Amino acid sequence: MATMAFPGFPHQQDNYVMDGGYAQGYDGEHGNGSFYVSQQRQMQRDSEHKQDLAFEKALKTSRYVYRSLEDLRATNPSVRDGLDPDKERIWRRQYCKLIADAGIALKISPQWGICVGITLCHRFFAVKSMKKNDRFLIATACLFLAAKMEESPKLLKFVIMEMERIRHAKNPAALRALDDPANFERLKEEVLQAERAVLYTLGFDLQIDGPYKPLLEWLNREERLLDVPHDSPYKPLVQNSLNLLNDSLRTTLCLQFPPNKIAWAALWIADLMNIDNGVHYSKLPRGADFFEKFNITPEELNSICDQILSEYEHSKLARMATNSGQSLQALKADLEVKVGVIGAQPRSRMPPVPGAPGKGPVKMEEEEGEVRE
Repeated sequence: MATMAFPGFPHQQDNYVMDGGYAQGYDGEHGNGSFYVSQQRQMQRDSEHKQDLAFEKALKTSRYVYRSLEDLRATNPSVRDGLDPDKERIWRRQYCKLIADAGIALKISPQWGICVGITLCHRFFAVKSMKKNDRFLIATACLFLAAKMEESPKLLKFVIMEMERIRHAKNPAALRALDDPANFERLKEEVLQAERAVLYTLGFDLQIDGPYKPLLEWLNREERLLDVPHDSPYKPLVQNSLNLLNDSLRTTLCLQFPPNKIAWAALWIADLMNIDNGVHYSKLPRGADFFEKFNITPEELNSICDQILSEYEHSKLARMATNSGQSLQALKADLEVKVGVIGAQPRSRMPPVPGAPGKGPVKMEEEEGEVRE
């Protein structure tokens, strides 16, 4: 039976495929070869797609190279310009506190947006001097930039107003100066210039990974600790680990270690101090199993823990030593004896916690980090 053709259209063979790449009907073993040409084009498109994915992945990978604490101290540009190391630490805590307080007030994706802003500031002042660059101006620019990076952009005027309100909380006269439109426009231009300075200094490398994601994933996936009831003995473990991460932002750990290792160190400290009525409620493996599971060395763990806990020595621990009449070293040793070293884990200093060890959340106090001129 003959196949009917539509008027004006020639008869097409039954095996003619429109989407298969045939330009004409299939004749013979290979026809005119157009099918194989189409295959080659598809392979080329697949190859180009893989290259695009690799390029996109490279863009999302930070080019930042982690540095040792000794290297950071030896090359600190602020100290090289004559700034006292203790004052440099206080100034660093000042801009960290300013970014944290303003970020919370502006609701810039806390705590992640705050982490990005502080990390940008740390990276900038790792190569630029605080004696030559206004730390408050750079902090404002970093918070403004972090808000855009975290897809939580805020108008520049709101960022400036909040930062200045916190900075000059005890100096209303300085805050009233911003009521002058000329002064406010000048400050806006300075912040935009500072933002460009940050971008050029960092080589436009804005890929920043924080320690919160790996910690929250472990708490939720491994142990389901985010869903424990409020009266659970493991609730302080969750809160203390997050608080320790918050306080670690005031150090330069983000310039020394990958974020996941900072997260595991904070978790280790929180787990070690999770003691209630003499009972240690632990969720972590002991000894070598811990280092193997979390891919961290004892030296890295000790270094991170020491730097996190050093922040408390300048506030709670120092005040506790003064009130008790003990030396700082004696008080730390006494706290370690009370809490004890768990299993075969490396020895590290214990964080001072109000009341009995393991009770109540860890919270930094900012006597020396108060924002002031």
